[in-house]
Amino acid sequence: MDQADRAKVTAILAEEIAGRSIDLVVDDASHQFAATLASFEMLFPRLRPGGLYVIEDWSCQHRAADYREQATSEGEPSWASAFVRAVEKQVANPDSDPRLVRLPLELVLARASNRDAIRDVTVMDHLVVVQRGAMALDPATFRLADLAKDHFGNLRAID
Repeated sequence: MDQADRAKVTAILAEEIAGRSIDLVVDDASHQFAATLASFEMLFPRLRPGGLYVIEDWSCQHRAADYREQATSEGEPSWASAFVRAVEKQVANPDSDPRLVRLPLELVLARASNRDAIRDVTVMDHLVVVQRGAMALDPATFRLADLAKDHFGNLRAID
């Protein structure tokens, strides 16, 4: 199933959750920005206040670039080359898709501008944990971009 398929995900939620709030979401899916953002925007408003949304492996493309750089400077160990190829296969067009690293940056900006919607953002090596605030969020209209005010143009460099 495509995690960005709003109609399908909404139908599954209606059947499985039936309007109840969710305590925890762990997104271990595509490693692609657009699909991961779509899932976040569909599921985050359905978390109960204080609930957690976890995005796993948010830095995979960044790590792949680090490994590529290391492989080039150290004679390309086979494990690094294999890792880079595996990550690049997961992204349909790695040069045009915004990197998933953009999402934690947007979440931090949203937290800075609206603590009532996002109570906390914790960025770790392989996980981003987002804690839901108490603000009412409409699952049909919620968009992270409405919360993430980029007053200083921090995201322009990665567009």
